[in-house]
Amino acid sequence: MNPHLPIVVNAFYGAAAVLALPSIPGFLYFGWAPLRLRMLTPAQSTPRMAPPDPMIGLIETGARVFGSVFRMVGAAGEWLTTALAAVFFLALLLAGGLYFTGRGIQAHAGWARVLASLFVFVLLLTSLVAMLSVRRSVAPAFAFIAAACVYATWVLARRFA
Repeated sequence: MNPHLPIVVNAFYGAAAVLALPSIPGFLYFGWAPLRLRMLTPAQSTPRMAPPDPMIGLIETGARVFGSVFRMVGAAGEWLTTALAAVFFLALLLAGGLYFTGRGIQAHAGWARVLASLFVFVLLLTSLVAMLSVRRSVAPAFAFIAAACVYATWVLARRFA
């Protein structure tokens, strides 16, 4: 058996855990918040007849304008929580993909090796771009990630024994 293979498998498990652990509570919270907002939204009221006093009509108009501003803020918040729920859900899907890819590598499946190579290649390109984009003091962290990607590529390219 390849002695380097468990290192790569555990790296996939670790990456899945690091991605899934904050995503689970984030998805639960931001997934429940839009549902709660939709359930609490009051029904639209029917337009009322104009009051006989113009001062009361002015106060009602001001209250409706004031309420419409908060309605827009509420709609933006609802949209933001829905978008965050979608992002956390996609992160959970990616974590599941990483976990099952690690399981496939451990079982010596060819599909897992191809999928893992794709994950590693994307991470390598991302770390190389990040190395070119950040300050010199932060670049060694991304260089370490790039070196780990090269190591994982080397391990995945070797024959499963």
